[in-house]
Amino acid sequence: MTTVPRERATSREVILDVRDLTQQFTVPGKDGGTVHAVDGVSFRIHAGETLGLVGESGCGKSTTARAILQAPAPTSGSVVFQGNDLTERSGRSLREARSQMQMVFQDPFSSLNPGWKVRDIVAEPLAVHRVGTAKERAARVNELLDLVGLDPQRFADRTPRQMSGGQAQRVGIARALALDPALVICDESVSSLDVSIQAQILNLFERLGRELGLTYLFIAHDLAVVKHVSDRVGVMYLGRIVELGSSESLYAAPAHPYTAALLDAVPRVDIENRSTSAPLKGEIPSPLDPPSGCSFRTRCPLATDRCAAETPELRDIGDGRQVACHYPLTAPAAAGTEGIAR
Repeated sequence: MTTVPRERATSREVILDVRDLTQQFTVPGKDGGTVHAVDGVSFRIHAGETLGLVGESGCGKSTTARAILQAPAPTSGSVVFQGNDLTERSGRSLREARSQMQMVFQDPFSSLNPGWKVRDIVAEPLAVHRVGTAKERAARVNELLDLVGLDPQRFADRTPRQMSGGQAQRVGIARALALDPALVICDESVSSLDVSIQAQILNLFERLGRELGLTYLFIAHDLAVVKHVSDRVGVMYLGRIVELGSSESLYAAPAHPYTAALLDAVPRVDIENRSTSAPLKGEIPSPLDPPSGCSFRTRCPLATDRCAAETPELRDIGDGRQVACHYPLTAPAAAGTEGIAR
């Protein structure tokens, strides 16, 4: 029961294809309404790739992750995982598909059973899916703990309460890898850790990705964190993806005013190279009553009457970049957009 590394894909096989994903929730009571948590989100993740999903708290990142896992099922849209639409699956068929999609959560102390020993926590997915004998599962647990940098002799019989935050998160990662998943979803997996420990866990994710050929959906609110682990980045605002492109191009020249404002808020040493976009104004609107047209227009320094009247669609601007903005800040001339030079 050893982990067999997946080769980095050269065929650009699509592991996950999310199309027009929508998740709405009804607020009970006479003054309730409909929360538009996720609004028409689309993206693909290729084998061996890390896609970062970033945005302010409440923008719909984690809800997107749960909708992908069908927990709960989305209001509409499709989630095609390894060629199968999960929205059309249920029961045992859905459980089998989920076994190949594992999640590492934000807070290991709330996501791991506090009274269980580490060996039982890591072995549980193997036992639930009846993988191997008891002896083989015990060997697999030791292998996984070694893989994430925990000595089985020291940590297998501890409980999460007897560990530091970084150590407990390593247990969560080991558990997520137990079934050798095709996709690992990291939902704010380092945001509750100290900065120095964050760096260690990020390095661990990168090493595991290289050694095992893992595919990640990496969710975070911190663009600086996402930059170091992602091949491509999707920026979310109020339930929609407003920019999508390679990490290198997006950080070098953001096309959406929201992306530029987020980047300007990241502490940097090279102050002279910061962009000159206006800082974000106001608070993110309520998903109960999103603005008409472009959802970012109420905070955007470039907004016009057109932004209130027309909802911009996510469109190609060249070089593999997509942006949902009537007036992108950067746009290759070949794309024929109404870009505004920065």
